[in-house]
Parts: sequence; C-alpha cells; structure tokens
Amino acid sequence: MPPRILLADDYADSATSMARLLELVGYEVFTAFDGIAAFNRALVVRPHVALIDLALPRLDGLTLARCFRAQPLLRDTALICLSGRILVQDEERVLSSAFDRLLTKPVIADTLIEVLDSVAHGIPH
Repeated sequence: MPPRILLADDYADSATSMARLLELVGYEVFTAFDGIAAFNRALVVRPHVALIDLALPRLDGLTLARCFRAQPLLRDTALICLSGRILVQDEERVLSSAFDRLLTKPVIADTLIEVLDSVAHGIPH
C-alpha cells in the first residue's frame, strides 16, 4: 500500500498538478483547499505525510499543524510546510511550531520527491 499524502493548498491548479506528479511516482494523494477541509479529510484518511501551505483560508497552516499535533490520530503524521513567502527569520518559528520540514514554493519536483521519500522511508507500506 503506498504512503498516503494529504496536500492542503488553496491554489487548486498547483495542488492538482502536484497531486498528479506524486501519484505518478507512487503516492496515494488526497487534496484539500482550506485548513478546515484539510483537517477533516485528515481525520478520515489518516495520512502518513501532510504537505501544508501556510496561507490557507479558514484555518491557516500553522494552526492546522498545531491541530494535527493535538489530535492523537494525527500526531505522528509528518508535516511539511509549503510557503511561497517565508522569510529566513520565520523559518525557525515555522519549524519549531509543529512542522518537520519546510519547502519554499515553487517547489522543484525532484526536491519534493526527495523530501517525501526521506520522510516516507520509515512508513510501513
């Protein structure tokens, strides 16, 4: 069974393209376009990894990450922050908040796959 990825991004075209790419390399991908939808979807699909945009509507990415960590069913999900506007001084705050990794948009496909493969390495298939 392939690792399950939840992709939470309000830019639907980008999310759809990224989801297709990840499916092509063997991941099972679920998408959500706002923070509340992402949290609700995660409770159902229980992803191994969540790719979370910081600038999500209805529930921002930092708050969503904290919700994951507070929910026993999702606590062990690897969380990767996606942001197009991260400043160097904000990196530490983002990573110390609840995220395991940080990727700056636009994400290069090879980099994304490399990060996911490294995170997913310990996930039972």
